[in-house]
This record gives sequence, structure tokens and C-alpha cells, in this order.
Amino acid sequence: MPCSYHIDARRKLALIIVEGVVVGADLVEVVSSLVADPVWQSGYSELWDGRCIQSLTVDLPSLDRITRTVKKIRRKLGPGRAALVVHREVDFLIARLLAYTLRSRIREIRVFLTMEEAREWLGLEGEEE
Repeated sequence: MPCSYHIDARRKLALIIVEGVVVGADLVEVVSSLVADPVWQSGYSELWDGRCIQSLTVDLPSLDRITRTVKKIRRKLGPGRAALVVHREVDFLIARLLAYTLRSRIREIRVFLTMEEAREWLGLEGEEE
């Protein structure tokens, strides 16, 4: 499975691990599972760790499905921040496209090339990874 997550209720944070060969359906599945988890609370932050992605493919039908899914669960996501961390430039461009497509007034999404920058933006600097 290319995507998995862990919710840290104490820090109000979900850590989503994305690795290996990833397609748009994998992203839809993990975000749907995340918000359906009884531990998830509206307003928690998300830290997407995609540093071990080998291949990321998001075609137009997948982008549309991701967009529709996130719009359906937007209230369950609630206000907050989502940081996406990737290692490869091509993944950075795809993640930026996703962030732009999924932007909203209540939930900020940013893409980073380093975990340190993402953790700082989420207010997690100084905490253990």
C-alpha cells in the first residue's frame, strides 16, 4: 500500500506517508480513510510525507476525482493547514498543482522540499519527528 497515516491527537496532527508508486486513486483512498477515522477531528493539521515517492501519476480524471472527494469532505477536514513534502522536482510540480486545485479559504495547503520547512510552517519545530 503506497499510502498510510497515523493521527496524533495530542498534537492535533495527521502524518500521511506516501511512498513507492502512487496514483491519484491512492490519494483519494487515504484522505477518505483519514477523515472517516474516529480519532480524526475537524481542524487537525496534515503532514504529508512524500519523500519516498518513486513515481506519482495524477492524470486529469484522477485530479477531478481528488477535487470532488476533497470538496465532499471539506467540512470534516475543517480549518487548518496541510503541508506536503516531496523530494523530487516533478513531484513538487504535481503537488503544487494539487494544492492550487484544492485551495480554500479555511484550509491552507503548501508544498515543501524539506521536512524542516514543513514542520516549521505547521508550528512543529523543535518537536521530535
